[in-house]
Amino acid sequence: MPCTKASRATSSTDSPRRGGSLAEKQLEGRDGLAEGMFGVDPKGDPEKARVVGQFTQALLAGVMVQWMVDPETAPSAQDLTDGLRAIIGDDLA
Repeated sequence: MPCTKASRATSSTDSPRRGGSLAEKQLEGRDGLAEGMFGVDPKGDPEKARVVGQFTQALLAGVMVQWMVDPETAPSAQDLTDGLRAIIGDDLA
């Protein structure tokens, strides 16, 4: 089985020394996304920062994978906005 960048990143959690550090950085990144993109203070509202950071990180990772596989059909910012509006029931008018 070929080794991909994603598989190398996830296999690093097998090593307590590397995995712990990677997991800590991921948590810091989520807090940074929540605060930097949405103004959610991780110290003031840690649970909201956690879920907003997780959602944002998942969205970004998914878009990056789609862009790496086929940049021509990867979603644009407008596509993502329209998709989220459709999900939450907001009119696309």
